[in-house]
Amino acid sequence: MKKTLFLLILFASTVGGYANIRRIEITDFQKYENEDKIDQLKKNITTHINEIKDTQFTIDIWATAGGKEDRRFIYYYFKHPSRIRMEIIDCDKKSDIGSVVVTTENGKVRGRRGGFLKYITITFDRFNKMVTSIRGMPIDLTNPYALLESFMFYEVTGSVEYGENHDYYIQKMTTTLPEENFFCDYEIYLIDKKTFMPVYAESYYKGSLVQIVHFENYKTNTNIPDRIFDDMHYGTEELHCDGFPSLINIYNN
Repeated sequence: MKKTLFLLILFASTVGGYANIRRIEITDFQKYENEDKIDQLKKNITTHINEIKDTQFTIDIWATAGGKEDRRFIYYYFKHPSRIRMEIIDCDKKSDIGSVVVTTENGKVRGRRGGFLKYITITFDRFNKMVTSIRGMPIDLTNPYALLESFMFYEVTGSVEYGENHDYYIQKMTTTLPEENFFCDYEIYLIDKKTFMPVYAESYYKGSLVQIVHFENYKTNTNIPDRIFDDMHYGTEELHCDGFPSLINIYNN
């Protein structure tokens, strides 16, 4: 029963297809050969992320694993050093719309469903499959600092190509240890040239595309109140108040 009720958070198992999500064609890639340019790009990305006190953005994601596929649209909130909140705004599995998940101060994950189950919350271990992605990633590894650690993982266990095209900085990353990387051996990240934050990513395993992610509508250092990481309301006035410029306003105004 618990599995039926609470398999809710990042990616439920549904049937879809990446044809339903927009892909960004990567053209005119100019690989950096100059080490100074590579070091400067890495420094800019690291500096920007280290300046983040809090951030919020939307995630549009398609992923597949074990013959199952999933598509989700998520409001994402992060506050330094490790608090995270996600709200499921839309997904293939309509019963999951309105679900909320938050990380707790003791490293656990707390979640609730939408609809008539919204008053029931359960706390899980971070690696419990009820609250990991369809590919097994725990919620705490989605924060901006974990992104830097992921880039470092590729440099240590494989290789990273840095470069750009007219629109984006580009990182092409390969690892020889996909089993330690949620069964992903190749990723491409597109980085915004002004904010140095990721806007798009594709992940592959053994030559097959397994995940596509769009990151949009960034709002950074807006003084997100601590209580949204404890409050399990979903998109209500009780949660989005105090002059807090929440993502909810992007779609409701």
